Amino acid sequence: MGLFLNSTKPSYRADVDGLRAVAVLGVLAFHFDSVTAFPGGYLGVDVFFVISGFVIFKSILFRLEESSFSLIDFFSARARRLLPAFLVVIFFAFLGILTVGGPSQIENAALSALFAVAGVSNFYFLSQDSYWAESERLEPFLHTW
Repeated sequence: MGLFLNSTKPSYRADVDGLRAVAVLGVLAFHFDSVTAFPGGYLGVDVFFVISGFVIFKSILFRLEESSFSLIDFFSARARRLLPAFLVVIFFAFLGILTVGGPSQIENAALSALFAVAGVSNFYFLSQDSYWAESERLEPFLHTW
């Protein structure tokens, strides 16, 4: 096929994991800092997406050149990798809300968790206050898009 990237068999790359770690640390620092000393949270998310896109694209190219790419297998592999951790996070976040939240917070969290599990949380949050509203900072499922 000879596409524009060398599509050799994808292997573990410590440099890519290191860049992912830096991106995640930027996001964490942004969320734990109440001042703007770490304004790189959004940049960290973008860097993480670019790196993940590179890794996934390289894998797809390799499978295409081997004529073994299947869209069903691709999405199935993503689901097997991401869904277990996603559901654990939803469960424990909701458990935390049940222990410290009031009735309206629990109701809101339950509704947003359902939308998140269905994969359409952006539609729910679109109908709520502004994404940047102070009340949204306490929304545990806001970043499930």
